[in-house]
Amino acid sequence: MMGRVYERDSRVGMLSKHGGEAKKVIVHFDDNPAFLGIISLALGDEYEMIPYLKNQGCIKVLETHLPDLIILDIEMGEFSGIDCCKLIKHEPALSEIPILIYTTHKSEGIHNMAFSNGASLILNKYCGLSALKNTISKALADGA
Repeated sequence: MMGRVYERDSRVGMLSKHGGEAKKVIVHFDDNPAFLGIISLALGDEYEMIPYLKNQGCIKVLETHLPDLIILDIEMGEFSGIDCCKLIKHEPALSEIPILIYTTHKSEGIHNMAFSNGASLILNKYCGLSALKNTISKALADGA
């Protein structure tokens, strides 16, 4: 079953069960609906996936859902994933949430900019689902 893709903060948070426990919540911002769908499908059994096509208004979305992990793409049009990182890290209620930058960028300069603006981890989109799952699991266990 493919997850829904939300453009705005129209979703009311819900508690899902996974083996009797509440699932960890991951909010994923990407401008590519195919990536959102694939990742939501791949991770949806283990995590409560909340995908958004746009990251403008990201603070309101994140305050609504208070996720355990945030996944951001860097290239998102006018408002980049790095811009979103900056805003997140300046919000006390959100600043401790680990941020995974999931991107096709390989530039060390862009990676350094993402880290200096609050990213916890960076992973290439073409790394494979196994590496993504392992990275998410580690980030959630460590609090990145």
